[in-house]
Amino acid sequence: MADWKAELVWLAPTDPRNPFDFEALDCRSACAAFSRAGAPDANALAVAEIETLALRFEPEMEPVDAIVTACALAIEYPAGAPLFAPRGPGHRWSLQIEDHRILARRSWTGQTIHAADFRIMDGHLLVNRLVSDRHAVYDDPSYAVTEFEFLLNSYVARKLWAFPVPPTLRREDRVQIAVSGWTAHGPIAAFARMA
Repeated sequence: MADWKAELVWLAPTDPRNPFDFEALDCRSACAAFSRAGAPDANALAVAEIETLALRFEPEMEPVDAIVTACALAIEYPAGAPLFAPRGPGHRWSLQIEDHRILARRSWTGQTIHAADFRIMDGHLLVNRLVSDRHAVYDDPSYAVTEFEFLLNSYVARKLWAFPVPPTLRREDRVQIAVSGWTAHGPIAAFARMA
């Protein structure tokens, strides 16, 4: 089996292994290695117990210490598709709809990280304003928007997308980027991009 650290490479937009039109860090080997590591049954039981406890508390509708960011996100949304359905164990996020708001919450705590008003028009889900937990997004509006775009593409449009690199990390911190992606996003953290 190859060393996942050696396979962490930045792919140019023209590289045939890169599915995006921007440079992306290929973290697929890291995801595969992290998925195989540990005792999955014990981990799944622990996460399920934490998620059950989190459901006992009324989650907040907006992040408590928030930053508000104007944005222009347009995510493909096929007519008749469910807005969100859970993707399975190990996922770190729960996207929920409350009225015309999408709430992105940590699945294991219920903490609201992002809240956004949305509308659906011409086969797209549109977001113009994002409210995010200041600490969870490094007090960085650009990171907040890029992370929310990643979540919408991954969970709503069901597209492979790249997670944003935290602003505390540099491009050459490939191992830390892969680990932070797995920690924050779990099995959907296959590619990273600079925010």
